[in-house]
Amino acid sequence: MVVALRWAYPTYLAASAPASASLVEHSTEESASRGGAAIEFSGLRRIPIPLVFYAPTKRLAVPINRNRVAGFIDDLLLEHTDLRVVLVDDQTVDDCIDNPSPPTKGRMTCLVEAARADYVPYDRAGKLQDWARAIRVHPTSGIAAHDRAALERAPPAQRGNGEADKPDDVERRFMIVVAMVRLSEQEDRLVTFLVDTDHALEHGIHAARLRGAYGGAHMEALEAYIVEHAVMAQSDPALVGSEADVQAAFRRFFAEDHRLVEVFRRARHWWAFGRAEFSTDVEGVNILLDHRPVGLTLRGLNRLTRLVPGSHRLQFEHPDFVPLTMVIEVESDRTTSVAIALARRPNVEAQIGRQATLWGGLALTVGGTAFALWQLARTPSTRVLCLHGAQGDSSCGGSAEFLRAGQPANPGPVDDPNGSGIMLAPFGLGVASGGLAMASGTLLLGDDTEFPWVQIASGVTVGVATYLLSALLNGQNAIDASYRARP
Repeated sequence: MVVALRWAYPTYLAASAPASASLVEHSTEESASRGGAAIEFSGLRRIPIPLVFYAPTKRLAVPINRNRVAGFIDDLLLEHTDLRVVLVDDQTVDDCIDNPSPPTKGRMTCLVEAARADYVPYDRAGKLQDWARAIRVHPTSGIAAHDRAALERAPPAQRGNGEADKPDDVERRFMIVVAMVRLSEQEDRLVTFLVDTDHALEHGIHAARLRGAYGGAHMEALEAYIVEHAVMAQSDPALVGSEADVQAAFRRFFAEDHRLVEVFRRARHWWAFGRAEFSTDVEGVNILLDHRPVGLTLRGLNRLTRLVPGSHRLQFEHPDFVPLTMVIEVESDRTTSVAIALARRPNVEAQIGRQATLWGGLALTVGGTAFALWQLARTPSTRVLCLHGAQGDSSCGGSAEFLRAGQPANPGPVDDPNGSGIMLAPFGLGVASGGLAMASGTLLLGDDTEFPWVQIASGVTVGVATYLLSALLNGQNAIDASYRARP
């Protein structure tokens, strides 16, 4: 037996939700089974449920405010439902209960219309909105549209038969009404109601408007209909003398009341949630669950909690990796392990750079080796300096120096025929060793996602070092005032 309500719900909602009512919730916890830290993401898309907190005496025996009440209820709903508390501001509640606008509007009617401004086709002044002007009552179908274009602009809930029942197992929209009245210096009385706003609007408010039975003399009948047919669950009156008593009363209603649980279950808001977990060594990957972003990965174990049982689309997106999409099956009270392997996106510039470095290094290796061998082979036929004795005798052997690029074409009597340019054979050897370092480094290290700057720098370093080492090992020729060609 539902107690009749003589007051009701607000005109316009102030969407001030408690801190715990975020759309996506992130938390970290210790994973006892794995012995390490796990990042946890809530995969639950939470649906707003308006909360009216009404305290007619204003001053209560229990020092509690509306935000604390909203926080208690939101925490309880989070355990098994996909509902998120949206608190209605005090001014709106007072306006609807004490001064409903227009004055002929009932209190509960006022609150329901305020909670569901997305549904009601009337503005705050009670004027029919433009898109709804073409909707008229039809003797057989309940609602007909003389202007099809206007009907197409109507919310989906307004297009069908206003008197038709919805199936039992469909998602419905509710609101919570909490009434707290001071009884004495030590105790308050607490009562909580759950109102089906879909039913109140479809079968009560909107149907009454279509029949011309809204407001005025019809107000009490409409209010009685909403209280009798749209109040789906009501808590037993509880005497509370402390904040702990308030929490206990809310738990008895929102977590243990079988009537409320059954209402939420049939409306597809009550679930035995499942979980999913995966491990990755990539940080900062965007996780999307059923096309909704839920957070960014951290290295190690990542866990998705509060998943509604059934199939879910899981996506991973990152600028440096190929998008990964999979469908996972979630079971009630079970954890689904997901194996993911993220592949890096191909980097065209890096691929071209690596190919150029590899083949260029091989070309330098072959060319430098050939050039060094050619310069070494030229040494016996090149002019060299000889040391003459006092009688002009000399023993003129091969040159002890590497040939240089600056050899004079016609050296004078005291000129060094080897010149002062770069050493040719060491230069070829340096080019060959540098090219080999670049080619082998590109082949063995890195991948196509990174430009081979390190391999190029290593090749240059090896080439220069080879040339300098050759310079240190270079011999010296004795210099005399004359020269002659080696036979």
